Amino acid sequence: MRPVIRSELFPFSYFDPIRKRWVKARYKAELSAIKARYAQWRLEGEPEIREGSLDSRVDPNGPHGL
Repeated sequence: MRPVIRSELFPFSYFDPIRKRWVKARYKAELSAIKARYAQWRLEGEPEIREGSLDSRVDPNGPHGL
């Protein structure tokens, strides 16, 4: 039996200091990833919850993970 992984992915916006405006992200991310990458951000809605069994060939924290 494979372990089950659960992710909460949030739609969000971030402040772009070069363009000096808020930009809506084209992807959803976990809250910890948003906090780590952007200095100024805001959530734009409810999280999308994803659950599934963890495949040993996929690194969930990698660039193409769950």
